[in-house]
Amino acid sequence: MAEVKEFSARLRQLNRHLSDLEYQKRQVEDICSRHKAELEDKREAIRESARRRLERVENEERAMMRQVQVELDRIQMEMERGVSRLSALWSNIQQASSPSSMPPTAPTQTIIAASTGVSSPQQDNPSTSTSSKCIICLEQPATHIFSPCGHRSLCAADAESYLLHRDSAEYAVCPIDRGPWKDIIRVFD
Repeated sequence: MAEVKEFSARLRQLNRHLSDLEYQKRQVEDICSRHKAELEDKREAIRESARRRLERVENEERAMMRQVQVELDRIQMEMERGVSRLSALWSNIQQASSPSSMPPTAPTQTIIAASTGVSSPQQDNPSTSTSSKCIICLEQPATHIFSPCGHRSLCAADAESYLLHRDSAEYAVCPIDRGPWKDIIRVFD
């Protein structure tokens, strides 16, 4: 009988240990599930932060690409303008080199003036020459005048630039007398 009592005491003790172990197991499982939930929350926060950063970088990249496109368009326009200036310059060179378009020499002008009694405007005032060049590009003929001062000093392309940028201080004045202008007018010879 002593053995049965000892066996039952031992069995109760083992049952208490078993219940303690089950309790500890539940506590460990609870701790593990809390840690898993915290870990998943942290992972989700990291994913969301990375998504926001990626979205911000993509937006910055799109804005930069728009700026690059605007700059490329501006450069393209400048190149086209340069090509047209070169083309006009080339045609001026070809016209100037052809013998039929050569202007009369000074002695010939003097003879013409003496025989007709009319002096050439170029002899009276060389600054009023109708073949003057644009004072901006120095290539195209000056075909536009500023109003009200009347200075004939711009080619068509530079007159357009002045009209487009008339609000800036650099373009708001006549480049000859630095006076304000109201309009730019095309002049025909």
